[in-house]
Amino acid sequence: MKENYWYLIILLTTLVACGGCGGGSGDSVTEPVTSITVSLSASNNEAEVGSLITLTWSSTNAQTCSATGDWSGSKAVSGNEEVNINKEGSNTFTLNCSASNATSGSASVQVTGVISRKEGTRGSIVEIYLLDPLEDSRNFCIDIVGSKANADTQSGLQAHTCYSYQGEISVDQGFDKQRISEQEFFMPSFEVCMTFNSTDNDLALSVCNGSEIQKFTFLTNGNIVVNSDPNLCVTVDQNDAREGGGGNPIHLIRDLQIEECQESLSIYQSWGTRLQFSM
Repeated sequence: MKENYWYLIILLTTLVACGGCGGGSGDSVTEPVTSITVSLSASNNEAEVGSLITLTWSSTNAQTCSATGDWSGSKAVSGNEEVNINKEGSNTFTLNCSASNATSGSASVQVTGVISRKEGTRGSIVEIYLLDPLEDSRNFCIDIVGSKANADTQSGLQAHTCYSYQGEISVDQGFDKQRISEQEFFMPSFEVCMTFNSTDNDLALSVCNGSEIQKFTFLTNGNIVVNSDPNLCVTVDQNDAREGGGGNPIHLIRDLQIEECQESLSIYQSWGTRLQFSM
């Protein structure tokens, strides 16, 4: 009987020591690793230095997020925030998100900071007119589509009867003379620069950023050429003009295009500048 008693004691001790000696190795179960996704967007692609833009973001499976680059600090896993554009050129905003037992995720967005040209840095305001009057003795000027102060910079540039016959250069036809000499065709009343749209071979308007597509040279022969391809000229459409919405006589409009510079097109490609209209 005593032998059986010691046998039971040894058996129980062994079972306790090995945790029951059954049910596998006893290793803990590893939870599957999840992935974190992050999206981040900006309210503007370009903005003046010193101005505010809004960043908006969201994430999945994240527990904490932090900002790096041109912003900083801990952020919620989703939200929006106004941030300042601190410098000219590229401003980069990055959001990094993480969680326990998850691969980290991040997203970035870039906003181009541009320098605002203040009134004190402007030169004389001139209009750019086609030297040959074609069918309008008031000449055709480079003009923003729309009507004077209500012109639409998103619609680009056209050739329109020069408004200066009315006594002054219109805001939607006025260019900074000094900036023209610097190969930048800046329209100060709208704070935009003439921009080569290579997709449609015409002229758009956008915030001045010093890029190559905003560089044009006014040659001594009157041609305005694209710096990236000096064989291309600012050209008035050769089709008949169409009537505008006002004026007496009625104002006339022609499209503006970028075409190869040719002697045969000289009457449509030769331009001048002036401070006021004179017959």
